Amino acid sequence: MLDPVWREYFEDKILERGEKYWRQGRVRQLCDHGNIVTATVSGTEDYEVEIVLMDGMFDDAYCSCPYADEGNGCKHMVAVLFALEAGEAQETEPAGQKSKEPARLSWRDALDQMEEQELRSLLAEIAAGDRELQERLILRATEELSAGQYGRWERYLENLARDARDRDGFIEYRRAYDFCMSVCDFLQDTASDLIDGGLSLDAFRLACMVYNFILGEEMDDSDGGMTAVFGCCKHIWMDMIRGADAEEKEQMYGLLTGLPDDFDVVETVLMEADWDRKQLEAGLQSLDEAIGKGGSNEQLGRLVEKRLHLMERTGADKEQIQAYLARFHRLPAVRQRLIRECLDRGDDQAAIALLRESKELDKDENLLVTRYSGQLAELYRKTGQTALYEQELRCLIFSCKSWRMEYVEQLKDLTPAAQWPELFEQILRLPSMRFNTLELLAWEGQFQRLYDLLSQRVWLDEVDRYESALRSWSPEKTRDLYSLCLDREMGAANERSAYRKCVERLRELRTYPDGEAAVSRLVKAWRERYPRHRAMLDELDKAGY
Repeated sequence: MLDPVWREYFEDKILERGEKYWRQGRVRQLCDHGNIVTATVSGTEDYEVEIVLMDGMFDDAYCSCPYADEGNGCKHMVAVLFALEAGEAQETEPAGQKSKEPARLSWRDALDQMEEQELRSLLAEIAAGDRELQERLILRATEELSAGQYGRWERYLENLARDARDRDGFIEYRRAYDFCMSVCDFLQDTASDLIDGGLSLDAFRLACMVYNFILGEEMDDSDGGMTAVFGCCKHIWMDMIRGADAEEKEQMYGLLTGLPDDFDVVETVLMEADWDRKQLEAGLQSLDEAIGKGGSNEQLGRLVEKRLHLMERTGADKEQIQAYLARFHRLPAVRQRLIRECLDRGDDQAAIALLRESKELDKDENLLVTRYSGQLAELYRKTGQTALYEQELRCLIFSCKSWRMEYVEQLKDLTPAAQWPELFEQILRLPSMRFNTLELLAWEGQFQRLYDLLSQRVWLDEVDRYESALRSWSPEKTRDLYSLCLDREMGAANERSAYRKCVERLRELRTYPDGEAAVSRLVKAWRERYPRHRAMLDELDKAGY
């Protein structure tokens, strides 16, 4: 028997949807292999699920769906766990062993044993009170959608959105994710029924309709719900294109090119799907028109990259691709591609030449120059060109104003010891390094200066970061600094959780030399200074101070 504690590993909304999937009979081939349970769950497609158990307790799970690929617990896992909990798994045993008792009849086996008329009667009884099931039955039985079907779907989506919107028509983050997951469920379930009924093109159109609908909603997508809906749309589009004939692909291509693409979802499908040559050539023509209109180097670079990708898919040879690259050599994206090709074939000198050229061509673009210098520094290091390596590191730190510590560390390794102190002070004074000042001082072992600076700032989080190094240098001074920060934290505290945090920190302070005395001084000062802070006094009392 599966321990019900597994529910704690999943969000309530995922539990609800997984239970719905289980009750809809989407869990198939559920097999218990001991500590491993496997099953297939039908959604927009079949997903393979594996549940790992340890002494009857849920331990881990895997699913082949895109949502689980991102590290999430999905409804397919939950559906299998509900089925397992209901005792629907068929046990598998090593060859030669016999089951000690007959396997419990699963509901699917019971379904298989029922006569057709009995099944029809049972289904009619259930469908009579379930509008959703009625709709699914109609979709599976029809050969062509009724004229008003898309209107009904639009009204259904509008009702979902109306429930989620506030008075101003905006969907806040607290409701956005649940709303988007409801849209995903609708899309997956309805598309699955359409596909099973042989209406693949309608499933494709439905995904387009849902995509447009979500784009039209104003919402705070902090939890990534819109991304999940777009992922469902993309998955359906890619699957339908893969199985479509030439005429259907033509219609599908037309539908996609008519959609807005604020999130690069449509573009990905247009670039990557299993199109016929006719659609690929139409894509090339469309890109040529866009490139001909001009734009920024960044915009043109993206368009040229897409065209090169389609050229490769249509079988363009190496000479054609190189000739096209030469036409747009002025674009940073094209030169970056050429640099990658040089590095891939091990031609470091050609890559260096291109990077030097790029630094000059893009000298007014600091981000690009920083990237080129970083690549050059690595290549000079790799090829043993020490003087040029040092020159590029100085360029990164002083000219490009890079704050990355690794460049400072590498420069120190190349600098004579007698010259380093002066160079270090120059680096320390750079405005670009002001956020790295503490880290630089700690790395260089200048603990007195680090201590002095922290004493001026008195931030506990900063002291925590460097406490170990400072304590090794001077435990007494670190103790006093820690006390100073704790005192400041307590002065700024105004609620019980903040008081409790400060009181808990006293345990760390006690581990220092004469830490008990330092704690006593702080506690006495707090009690005298804040006699009316009842929550603080209560926390001190509970901790034994």
